[in-house]
Formats: sequence, C-alpha cells, structure tokens
Amino acid sequence: MSRRARCAPPVTRAALTSALVGTAVIAVGAFWLGFYALTDLALRSDVPREQAWVWPLIVDGVIIVSTVAVFALRGHSRAITA
Repeated sequence: MSRRARCAPPVTRAALTSALVGTAVIAVGAFWLGFYALTDLALRSDVPREQAWVWPLIVDGVIIVSTVAVFALRGHSRAITA
C-alpha cells in the first residue's frame, strides 16, 4: 500500500497580494512611528537636533542588516572550533 503525499491547497494571488501589501503597510507604519520615537529619545538624551535623525536610521538599519544576514547565511553554517 502506498502513501500519497498530502499537498496544501495553492495560495491564491489575491491572498498573497493582500499579505504582501499588509506587510508593507505595517512595516512603513512601524518605521514611521519608530523614527519619531527614537528621534525624540535621542533629543531627550541631549543628542544635538542636527544628529538626532541619524539614531533611528542606525537602529533600524542594524535590524534590517541582521535580518538580511540571517536569511542570506541560512544553510551556510560552519562548525566553530576552539
């Protein structure tokens, strides 16, 4: 007796599109709110106004670079020997 693999039903284009658009909207909103919150934090921490806008770019930039690195290096693990 053979087993047949059960496949998930295909994702419709509308579902995929709405998921991607929703993710993009949430990401933009989160960046916008985070930008103003982190700029305010920098200003309250006596960072000069001319430099305060850089703080959220650095924080969010580190998050983006780290996330991309995790996906880019997936499957490329190497044992670390001490």
